Amino acid sequence: MISALLSVILPTYGVIGIGIFARHVGIWKDNAVDVLNKYAYYIALPALIFLNVVSMQTDELLNANTLKMIGVTLAIHLAIVGATLVFEKVRKTPRETRAASPMLMTFGSTAYMGIPFVTYLVGGTAIAYASLLSVALVVVMIIIHTIILNKLDRLPSTKNNFTSFLELPFIWAVVLALGYLFLKLPPLPTPIIKFLEVLAGSAGPTALLGIGAFLHRIKPSQVPWGKSIFYAVVKVIILPLAVFLTMNALGLEKTYIIVAVALSAVGTGVTCFVLAEEHKIGTKETAGTILVSTILSLLSLSALSFYFFLK
Repeated sequence: MISALLSVILPTYGVIGIGIFARHVGIWKDNAVDVLNKYAYYIALPALIFLNVVSMQTDELLNANTLKMIGVTLAIHLAIVGATLVFEKVRKTPRETRAASPMLMTFGSTAYMGIPFVTYLVGGTAIAYASLLSVALVVVMIIIHTIILNKLDRLPSTKNNFTSFLELPFIWAVVLALGYLFLKLPPLPTPIIKFLEVLAGSAGPTALLGIGAFLHRIKPSQVPWGKSIFYAVVKVIILPLAVFLTMNALGLEKTYIIVAVALSAVGTGVTCFVLAEEHKIGTKETAGTILVSTILSLLSLSALSFYFFLK
């Protein structure tokens, strides 16, 4: 059992650790974060998503269980956003806190960390399910949190709320793959499949290295630990626990439960820091929450791995 757990956890967190180490000893400069993230974001992860979705049958991919998994996971995320906004408003907390806290507790690194983790833990059709769920979560969370940030940050809005949706390469990878399936086009030529497999194979390591390189930027002395720990606990423990209990109660198959819980249990996404900087709001809390939640996710994802290996 220990060996099986390490075979999943070590590839995920070991690669993140290499990213931190490479920045620490100067193998990479600070711009490595942007290079790694842009390659993973625009090339490798879309290739991984497209390849895994297009390789499945339509009825196998878009069935009642898949839609239920996506719907339940989204509903729980949105419930936490709504509850947080109401709670913070009743407490009359500063606008900056009300703007940032829902994002930090619900916007996870589903593509950069979640999909690679599901790949290492389950593989097969679960990668396609994770791809669909990741796209759904990223699209909805970006739209919701952009609206909240624009409303509460006191800055003039320079970008349409839906522009971010149209710029997501993940959504277009899924759209292209689903279009290919629904049009019943012939199988992809072998050379193209091999080419996509090479790009897809680099997605997990590149994304995880990018997370590690980003974590090296964070200065512990500047982290507001109280808020960061609270947000991180909600993000990687309470949120995935709520998803796990709800999906178990609904009787979903184990694969769907694992995919939904894994994507809910990953640390707060690096994209949150980009949004916080853009809106000039809660940057220290955001950096701290990304750091703490990434560390704490080791516990939640280890527990999920243990659940997977149970008969």
